Amino acid sequence: MDCIFSEPLDFEGNVPVEKEPFAFSVMTCTDNNFSIITNEITGASFSVDKTLSYGDILILIFIILFFGYGVFRFCWNFVFKDYPSKI
Repeated sequence: MDCIFSEPLDFEGNVPVEKEPFAFSVMTCTDNNFSIITNEITGASFSVDKTLSYGDILILIFIILFFGYGVFRFCWNFVFKDYPSKI
């Protein structure tokens, strides 16, 4: 997250003089982990998270294993179709 602080003010809300304590009154932040997608026709917008959680990784592992097993099974039965035992 990148933030830019601007407009310093003292405790009374005035522009501070040199070496006077101050606090920033405006903070503008951008987050690179999310992407906002806007529909040009309806104007609706939603955000997409660019990171993977542990649940997403677990689901992907199961999908890859089942897909890999299906491809292996299809290839095995295609090559050895006259074999007495099929997988």
